[in-house]
Amino acid sequence: ALDCESLHVPKRETLEGKLKPGSSKDIQKVKSKTIPAIIALLAFVLISAFAYNQFFRENEYTGLDKSIAVLPFENTGLDSNYEYLSDGIPRDIINQLSKISAIQTVTGWASVRIYKKTLKGIKEIAGELGVSSILTGTIQKHADNLHIIAELIDVKTGKRIWGDDFNSKMGELFIIQSEVAQKISDALKSHITAEEKISI
Repeated sequence: ALDCESLHVPKRETLEGKLKPGSSKDIQKVKSKTIPAIIALLAFVLISAFAYNQFFRENEYTGLDKSIAVLPFENTGLDSNYEYLSDGIPRDIINQLSKISAIQTVTGWASVRIYKKTLKGIKEIAGELGVSSILTGTIQKHADNLHIIAELIDVKTGKRIWGDDFNSKMGELFIIQSEVAQKISDALKSHITAEEKISI
């Protein structure tokens, strides 16, 4: 059994100065450091979410019809000898898209070639061509490697509905062009038949 007389309980006076509650100044210091940090974190999250939605997220296609114009690509490389690729690649993509029956309108190369290095905006070009989506792109050649960036824009919203970048050898261009055509079809919600998939 415990002997209560042997227990020693320190007096309140002896504890004074040893156990002090946090002062109001200390609490204010913690708040002054914590609150700005929380605000900065929330601001970072909101800005990151906005940037993702604006520039990286692929949106749903809103066009009433499945129509597209593939504009001449921009050669961003230093060697102008490969300028022909900026015309040849989109021209071949047009040919591949033309094989997909679910895409109602694929503007021909003769109609889009005039927009090479144009200063007109996407909506103005789309209005002149009568399409609901526009594909733009860039190419850059390094030795035998070709870097291609393609982006599909919904004219109504002005937002990107698909985009990707590709690195390939010159001899693999046909594969890339076929893949781009199929990705565009998916973005426009256009079904590709088994026969069309073989021919693309």
